[in-house]
Amino acid sequence: MIILCVLCRFAPQTEESIVVNTLALIASALVAITGLVAIRVDRWRESRADRRD
Repeated sequence: MIILCVLCRFAPQTEESIVVNTLALIASALVAITGLVAIRVDRWRESRADRRD
């Protein structure tokens, strides 16, 4: 998605393309944040499981 955003930057800018680029960038950020949160939760669960043992 980020590559798509970068490629669209070189295309002629219309109102629609600006909106699409912005939405794609927001979606990419949400996917990245969700992935980071999932990793943190997984590590937290592992550490809790280790403490119980």
